[in-house]
Amino acid sequence: MNTAPLKNLFLEMFILIALMIYVVACVYIDIKVLDNHLAEVSMTELSQSAFVLIAALNFFKMIKKEPESAGLFILISGFFGMIFFREADYYFDSISHSFWQLPVSIILLATLYFAYKNKHSIVDPIAQYQSTKAFSYTFIGVLVTIIFSRLFGTGSLWREIAAADSSYIKTVVQEGIELLGYSLILLGSFILHCKKLGSK
Repeated sequence: MNTAPLKNLFLEMFILIALMIYVVACVYIDIKVLDNHLAEVSMTELSQSAFVLIAALNFFKMIKKEPESAGLFILISGFFGMIFFREADYYFDSISHSFWQLPVSIILLATLYFAYKNKHSIVDPIAQYQSTKAFSYTFIGVLVTIIFSRLFGTGSLWREIAAADSSYIKTVVQEGIELLGYSLILLGSFILHCKKLGSK
């Protein structure tokens, strides 16, 4: 009897639960211990940046690992690379306001150029990749981070819920959900890169 799929399932569940606990722990430490109001220099924000950077690097490594899918992984790694620099806007603002747009623009142009050079390795790999577990985690992570966290973190919603200091509550919830999204993206990138937890 092959018990590997069951072991992989339990490993995957353990990692997901650990990431969820980590998200809540980050937010709790930022609020109760560090009392930083989830500012740009907080465990939550730094974890978001770290997770999306690691995911971008994992997808970038796939370009060499699976050259037949290079175009697809160029697009994905470039997308997460741009998100990383956008998340780091606080640090770039110390150079000049909106300076983050320069590295994002460079990555965008480089991504489009190299993806075009490898355009033959985009469409077919998308069809293969979209049926994998790695894609599911990554796609859900993107939706949670970019869409749901913004909708759920809307200021007007939280003003109705808590009239006092609603911006702080909004920030706590939105940043916590974003970190959960980045956790799913990170997990998806590791599943793809390591193929340890199963590909389907």
